[in-house]
Amino acid sequence: MFGIAIVEGRGLAKGEVGMASIDLKHPVLTLSQFADDQTYTKLITRLNILQPIEVCCFTYFSCLPCAVKNTKIGQLSYALFRKKHFGFAVFVKDS
Repeated sequence: MFGIAIVEGRGLAKGEVGMASIDLKHPVLTLSQFADDQTYTKLITRLNILQPIEVCCFTYFSCLPCAVKNTKIGQLSYALFRKKHFGFAVFVKDS
């Protein structure tokens, strides 16, 4: 059982994908960054291998929500968050 958070690079990091996955049965957190294409082929492959139960990502992804929906993973839910909820200033205000 995995929970996954995904972020896509912008600007000079365009085409890069960052992924954090946590194994919910064992306390193991894995961070990875990799170059991917516009159809998120490598990301979808990793999602199919890990079989997550939830995927969290920012709403500014262009194709990711469609790509995640098209995977063959049963019982997958995903949550979309606005980027403003993850800014440092927002974190400091909420602390």
